[in-house]
Amino acid sequence: MNWAIATSISFLLSSLLLLFGGNSSGVGAVYRDEPVNRTNWVDSVGGGSNKQSVRHQNNDQLVTTYPILSALRPTSQPLANGQILQITGDVQIQRTGRRIEPKIGTDIYPGDQLFIAQESQIIMQCADLSIQTISSANNLRNRCPAASEQTECSPGTYKCPHRGDVTSWNNNIPYIISPRRTAILTDKPLLRWNGIPEAQYYTVTLEGDGIEWTTQVSDTQILYPGEPPLQPDGDYLLIIEADTGESSLDESPLPGGLNFSRLDTQQTQQIRTQASQISQQPWNQTAKALALATLYSKHQLHTQAIATLESLIADGVESAAIYRKIGDRYFYHLALPLQAKPYYKKAIELSHTTDIEEKTHAQYHLGRIETALGNPNQAQHWFTLALKGYQTLGYTQQIQEIEHQLNR
Repeated sequence: MNWAIATSISFLLSSLLLLFGGNSSGVGAVYRDEPVNRTNWVDSVGGGSNKQSVRHQNNDQLVTTYPILSALRPTSQPLANGQILQITGDVQIQRTGRRIEPKIGTDIYPGDQLFIAQESQIIMQCADLSIQTISSANNLRNRCPAASEQTECSPGTYKCPHRGDVTSWNNNIPYIISPRRTAILTDKPLLRWNGIPEAQYYTVTLEGDGIEWTTQVSDTQILYPGEPPLQPDGDYLLIIEADTGESSLDESPLPGGLNFSRLDTQQTQQIRTQASQISQQPWNQTAKALALATLYSKHQLHTQAIATLESLIADGVESAAIYRKIGDRYFYHLALPLQAKPYYKKAIELSHTTDIEEKTHAQYHLGRIETALGNPNQAQHWFTLALKGYQTLGYTQQIQEIEHQLNR
């Protein structure tokens, strides 16, 4: 029996198992809490005169009182320990009772078995950024090192972002889009915020280590001119005030704050060296961009990671995993549910029928987003779909969490 026929039979048996109630316990992405590092905190306390006095506070003592939904701590799911950068030929993944047809960006997990047909090849990037190139291997176990909390949530300005979502969201304020809750490499970042329809102009203030810069614009973005210079290892806060009276300071406070930081000189040089090494690899441009985005995320450069992944979509790359990775970065790292929402929806649309984790993940977090936006009916819809997926996968802790959400 040749490899293709064996693969088809195995896939058919796995599909029948799922169709008739088989309870496979697969693996999926895990997001866990880390202690929130010390950072500036932005509060909204009503009157404009009071806003200035609370821009900088120690966040640690306030985190426990902020009304966020508790994060999942699923013990049944190992951390993803890599991703697929490039596929040539026919490749499949055996994952606990079913076959998955991986795409560019598909996560891999401990226990995955790789089936790589003759004259086929995959290039994988492990969670520790090491690279594995594998050709023509039948039933080869994933050999990436096991991921850890340290790998998933590297130390940095904000450590691991909060793993819940806000219980309400106000789209009628000029909330910060970028840079927020991120590190940056450049000293001339593009400053972006949510536009208010009635606003004629905005007062833009950038303050922090060594600077307090202010200007007025009618647009919803401006390139910071670089003077006064942002200091390496400096911590900064962007503040937007519309002429209608709304301010970015009206956004509800978040664990980890809204600040951003510029990496120090040594870190910057290290990242640029690694990025140069990636650019010199004999891979296609999609693989290079995926590897680069992971490098950026590892160093808390979340805005730059998003921009790198979004460039792939602009170039016509269609992958559920890439859309989901962008959604995760917007939602988890930047705490921007409206920006994350369309990416999760597209991830669901593109998900292969065998990749239950990818689709269920997006459905669950769309439920959380709709909860944050105050849309209970839409939240129930997505939670109900996600519940079915987690029941199929046998993820008891996620099942309990969603049942709690549906019974609220």
